[in-house]
This record gives sequence, C-alpha cells and structure tokens, in this order.
Amino acid sequence: ANLSVLSQSKSAKMSIVQAMALQAATSLGLGVFMTFGFRASDNTSSDAYAKAHRANLNNAEWAPVILALQLGILHVSKDAPRALSVNAALAASAASVVFCIGVITASHEGDNPQTTKGDALPPVRALGALVRYLSIGVMIYELLQY
Repeated sequence: ANLSVLSQSKSAKMSIVQAMALQAATSLGLGVFMTFGFRASDNTSSDAYAKAHRANLNNAEWAPVILALQLGILHVSKDAPRALSVNAALAASAASVVFCIGVITASHEGDNPQTTKGDALPPVRALGALVRYLSIGVMIYELLQY
C-alpha cells in the first residue's frame, strides 16, 4: 500500500512539473513565433502580427504568476500535492495555450474584437481566459491549504 501511495505522489508531482513545462514551452513557442514569424522578416504591421503580439504579451503577463503558484504548490506540498492542486496547475497551463490559440486564430480585424463594430469575443479565447483565472484562484486557495 505504501508503494502505491508513493507512486501516486510521484505521479502527482510530475503532473505539476509537466504543467510547468507546458507553460514554459508556451512562452518559448510564442517568442520563437514572434521572432521568426514576424520580426525577422520585418512583418510587424499585419493583423496576424497584432494578434500574435497580443497573445505573447498576455502570456508574458500571466506565465510568471502561474509558474510561481505551481512552484509554490510543489514546495509546500512536501511530495504529496492534493488532486485539486494538480488539476488547477494543469488547467492553468492548458488554458494559457487555449487562450493564445483563440487570440491568434480569431477572425476579427486587429488584435482585439471591437464589440462596437459587431465583433464577438472569440469563444476559444474567452474559455481560455476564464479557465485560467479560475485555475489561478484555485491554486492560490490550494497554496494556503498546506
């Protein structure tokens, strides 16, 4: 029974580490995309650039918060992160990816939907943002539970 608990605990820790890797890979991927997709070719005045730039800046804003919370949970959980902590860590990183995809692939002109012109907020973008905010809130709660 103890071996099973140790295995589950190690698996839970690895899930948080994988969530951290996903968050870091998202930042790296967006940076490479911005550099080689736009800046290297001096293509910085298109709608595609504006959307990629918004996604990159938004990710740069939230990635440190998400990574700090994930690292904090790893530290305070003492090798036994709770299931809610693990799920929130995974959801936050996945939601960041979903949000960025939603921003980059949106069909409206410019980097942000203009609701006064009839643009709707892309549902993928909204889903990513809402899940990310909720996950951050849950991670803050979870951090205080250990």
